[in-house]
Amino acid sequence: MLEGFQEVESKIIELTGKPNISDFIPLLSRFDLQGMHKEMKRQLEQVERIFNYIIDRKIKLKSSKVDEPYEGDGRKDFLEILLELKDQKNDPKLFNIIHIKALLIVSLYLIPLDFL
Repeated sequence: MLEGFQEVESKIIELTGKPNISDFIPLLSRFDLQGMHKEMKRQLEQVERIFNYIIDRKIKLKSSKVDEPYEGDGRKDFLEILLELKDQKNDPKLFNIIHIKALLIVSLYLIPLDFL
């Protein structure tokens, strides 16, 4: 699952850099003549599946080690901190999994990939 992330990322970058006729003739955008919108949607769904897998894995790992001491040097990764923030909030509308996924996407370009 995680191996495919770089492939998806490079496909998204390729699609965003590819010339699209709809950029020059906006009336044609609803027809998606080159299939770029459909392909981008497919790639973003793949990113969603990858993030769901990562988040679910981290939640399961966290719940299975509740009573055990933290392994390693005691530091938490970015995803663990975000999940703790989600759990601390009384109102799930304030900070939820959707927000975490958005922050993960942004963080891909800002911080190292320590949460994988």
